[in-house]
Amino acid sequence: MKQLISLGCVMLSSICICFANTKTESKYTAENVTFYQTPLVCGAAPEIGCGSRARPLLLELEQQESIKEAWLNRPGTVIAVVWNSTGKEQEKAVTARTLFTKHKVAFDPISKKKEQKNQLSDFTQRGKWYRSAEVDQLSIEEAGVIAKDLVNPVLKEGIINEEEAAAIQPEIEAYFKEELVKEWSDEKLKDEKTYKKWQSSVKQIYAKHIGEERSTKVVGLYKKQQECKQQKKESCCEKGKKKSCCTKSKNES
Repeated sequence: MKQLISLGCVMLSSICICFANTKTESKYTAENVTFYQTPLVCGAAPEIGCGSRARPLLLELEQQESIKEAWLNRPGTVIAVVWNSTGKEQEKAVTARTLFTKHKVAFDPISKKKEQKNQLSDFTQRGKWYRSAEVDQLSIEEAGVIAKDLVNPVLKEGIINEEEAAAIQPEIEAYFKEELVKEWSDEKLKDEKTYKKWQSSVKQIYAKHIGEERSTKVVGLYKKQQECKQQKKESCCEKGKKKSCCTKSKNES
């Protein structure tokens, strides 16, 4: 009997959670939801949004009395703000502008009726939008992409073998999973010190598995790739240069 009661409670809890997390057309309308185009695409994984950049803004948006919910779409191209009341459009605009500007996130309100309708339709679909507590899922996914991009070129270059890559990649992924779910300001995320810290940590992971000499070669390969991106391949990809230098990389976040 106790087992049946326990099972019933679990089922009831699951049903409640399901209803709580489900969006419905009647709950969200063009009157109480504003959509803003944003450039919060992840540099390392362009198909998803940057959870590290979006989280602080989403958190502060939801701390406002006039705002009920704030969501980022999966690609990181739109933020949806659900207002507590219809209110005055001018007041809404001031609130949004103040917070987007504070967090240095460019934005452009979606005003065309057709685009609003399309966004509302997409907004009601589960699994496509994330609130502040959920964007860590994007950061964790990004960590996997970063780890793959930091290992595959090194393997292709022959600096490491398959067995070493299989040991190194999970450690790099675990490291970035911890790093990317931290609270990051725009300044700190773009600070050169942050990237130097990440580079040093990745090198340490490599050194643990393949030694100092080969890990130094790994850093050298990364530098060549970075130079290639900065120069837009104009000088790096000239005839006679090594092909590995011109390999496309996504190691920006």
